[in-house]
Amino acid sequence: MLQGSRILIVDDEKAMRLSLSEIFSLRGAAVTAAADGREAVEILSQRDFDLMLLDLKMPGMSGMQVLEVAQKVRPGTVVILLTAHATLDSAISALRRGTYDYLLKPCEPRALIAAVERGLAKRNEFLRRQNLVGLMEQTVSALKSDT
Repeated sequence: MLQGSRILIVDDEKAMRLSLSEIFSLRGAAVTAAADGREAVEILSQRDFDLMLLDLKMPGMSGMQVLEVAQKVRPGTVVILLTAHATLDSAISALRRGTYDYLLKPCEPRALIAAVERGLAKRNEFLRRQNLVGLMEQTVSALKSDT
């Protein structure tokens, strides 16, 4: 499931970025890492990703601010928020704003991998639906031009 997937890891903690990058690279994902929210936004403006692992609390631009930008420039990207500073309010807010999952640091690698695999399955379903809509639009256009 991870093979060939494009994952963006955004965390201000270097050790966390390296660990997550290693976990997913070893499983065949193409991983890009960003050290803060501004770098993540810049990367998102240039490339598409299947999934983003996003730290909630970062200096400068918070994870929630990155999430808002990501939803505008890359609406199909699945976002999983990671935080060591969890509150019920931030979890509810994140889920209401469209994050796929909200995980607490430190997170067991198996649980993290499972969450990412579920997120990628959601992404694949999104892409499949987009393709179906495109095919339906082509069919309607073809039918209209035949009449």
